[in-house]
Amino acid sequence: MLATLVLTGLGITVVVVANDRLDFSEAAPSPSAAPVVTAEPTIAPDVPVTVLNGTDTAGLAATAADALTAAGIPVGATANASESDLTESVVYYATADLEGAARGVAQAIPGADVRLDAKFGEIGTPLVLVVGSAYAATVAG
Repeated sequence: MLATLVLTGLGITVVVVANDRLDFSEAAPSPSAAPVVTAEPTIAPDVPVTVLNGTDTAGLAATAADALTAAGIPVGATANASESDLTESVVYYATADLEGAARGVAQAIPGADVRLDAKFGEIGTPLVLVVGSAYAATVAG
């Protein structure tokens, strides 16, 4: 019985090696991860930004809109977001070609992150800034 198991194991090993499924050579180092390429921050004068207040702080969207306008970034509308307990500020862009414009908006808002989200394009707002409580704390001093 033991001899049968040894011969079976040896036979399987020979078949695997013969079919190049078992490689005893040193593993080649994997290539390092390529750096993530991001678009350079720009201003898209033909794409106004919708600014949403994601907090309970009254007038925060208007304050952010003023900061964008001062930076030369067009603002289309301000309103309250559907949630009022957001901490971080995020610039959402609907299509990859708007990444640079989204990064330009983020530069004008301290601590803002940038994320691709097609759903905003579906509702006709390709660039949306949602400000959170961290921004409220920054502008409050």
